[in-house]
Amino acid sequence: MSYKPPKPVLYKEQVYLGDNGQVFCGGCAGMSALYTGRDISGQKVEPVPPNYPLGCEGCGRTQR
Repeated sequence: MSYKPPKPVLYKEQVYLGDNGQVFCGGCAGMSALYTGRDISGQKVEPVPPNYPLGCEGCGRTQR
């Protein structure tokens, strides 16, 4: 039996909103959010619309 790693459900280029207004991109998301689409508190992360001027708190990535 071979091991198949899980596939991420977030896109690295997309900026997301997490619990308590946290803003992060798919590249800076924690493992929980990256593979489940939910942050560490269990809340579903929401993609930020492209016309909003929010940037990732980790790397500064913004929507294009």
